[in-house]
Amino acid sequence: MSQGSVSEDERVRVAVRVNPEISVRTHPKIATALKTSKFGIPAEEVFAACSYVERRGLALCGIHCHVGSQIFELSVFREAAEKMLRIASHLQQKFEIDFVDLGGGLGIGYTPSEKKNAPTPKDLAHAFMPAFKSARLKEPVKLILEPGRSIVGNASILLTKVQAVKRAAKNFVAVDAGFNILVRPAMYGAYHEILVANKIGVEPAEEYTIVGPLCESGDIFGERRLPPVERGDILAILDVGAYGFSMSSQYNMRPRCAEVLVSNGRAELVRERETFGDFLRHQIIPPRLLGFPCET
Repeated sequence: MSQGSVSEDERVRVAVRVNPEISVRTHPKIATALKTSKFGIPAEEVFAACSYVERRGLALCGIHCHVGSQIFELSVFREAAEKMLRIASHLQQKFEIDFVDLGGGLGIGYTPSEKKNAPTPKDLAHAFMPAFKSARLKEPVKLILEPGRSIVGNASILLTKVQAVKRAAKNFVAVDAGFNILVRPAMYGAYHEILVANKIGVEPAEEYTIVGPLCESGDIFGERRLPPVERGDILAILDVGAYGFSMSSQYNMRPRCAEVLVSNGRAELVRERETFGDFLRHQIIPPRLLGFPCET
């Protein structure tokens, strides 16, 4: 080996993301495979992109796509698999492709009707497999999936305390969590089931609009029929495991809440509640602004 050369094992492995140009019925902000999407390389340019990767001395190892999130139509995944495998077959004329990564996006149940009809991983496998069985591949490739939301989405609950009940044009329930904690309803118009945790089993009585403390008219979790709500009640907002904490912020100087792991009857703190000191932890005030003499 010449000095300065790189062995096959030392080369950076690169996968090329493909835009399969597939339209899906989901929120526009989480549809990632439209022709106009910012993600991925158009299918007709993938061969050239792979050639560029190899010319740069990188190790091409696979191709990847992601058609969107919260998808219930399994035909979308089948179409994506068929397109990606056709591309893989074409690439194998010149390149060694180790894997095809079809991303994630399998929907979970947020609404009661979705919970009854959400596809299972087994359903997803049945959608994919015909495409793989009929694919004309020179060499077998590994299938990679990124299940993400379908694993963690239903695994978490946000507990928030009622601070006030205001009866006006609507019945407003003000809670101590805002969209800085859970932004999905404000950002996507997303639905999350909401229960009065300390009144489980009590029949719904009235329609309430559940709002947070932020100085934003959009700080609303939704409108729900609930049992009579009073100050001090605890509301449980369900299915917040996906894009809950990862999209949270300290907006409006609101500290993020603690996280508790509940498993086998045990409750364990896994993340401390933030304090106001956390807002200033990484702030640096120049000495000149504090009246200290500056070095010359």
